[in-house]
Amino acid sequence: LGFLWLALRDVDLTETANALRRVNVPILGAAVVSYVFSAAAKAFRWQLLLAARKAPSFGRAFSVMSVGVLVNTFLPARLGDFARAYLMGESEADSKVYVLGTVAVEKVTDLLFLLLALIALLSQMALPEWLAGPARGTALVLAILAPCFVLLVWQRDFFLRMVERTSRFVPSAWREWLVRQTYYGLASLDVVRRPRLLFGLFGWSLIVWM
Repeated sequence: LGFLWLALRDVDLTETANALRRVNVPILGAAVVSYVFSAAAKAFRWQLLLAARKAPSFGRAFSVMSVGVLVNTFLPARLGDFARAYLMGESEADSKVYVLGTVAVEKVTDLLFLLLALIALLSQMALPEWLAGPARGTALVLAILAPCFVLLVWQRDFFLRMVERTSRFVPSAWREWLVRQTYYGLASLDVVRRPRLLFGLFGWSLIVWM
């Protein structure tokens, strides 16, 4: 409520009401339906990502994701993604690190589809510099993250053994927790090793970005 007050304190409500009266209702309705459909597709996709361990109901996935979007709207640093991990972990009695890992997979997939969309635009038009710069940045981030994800997926046992060895230098009270959370984090990437889930991930991502 405080942030809403800050956002609206200098807004001329009379002009806003006049503008709303000129809104094309069918187009606005189509935009709302499109947004809800996209949000539902994202919830189905997240449900699929979590299915590698324990799939929640669609209603639970949709409601928790909606809370995350709300938190991201008002708070910085993408804190809504951490809120999603906490709420889903609490409601499903699952590891919050595992849930956060599925959110990371989701974000990398979105980066991939964003890059594909920009490439499609480049084939049709020359991008202005204000858009070309972020496009190059997206490509660079994806070029770094994608190989790291693939390496973690296919060398999961190796990384887990390395953590187990290095955990010897960690106080005993933290050792078991560190190894367990590392296991959960790596398990969130299992979707890449399951063709059915991977196909579903890309299918729902395509719907989200259409």
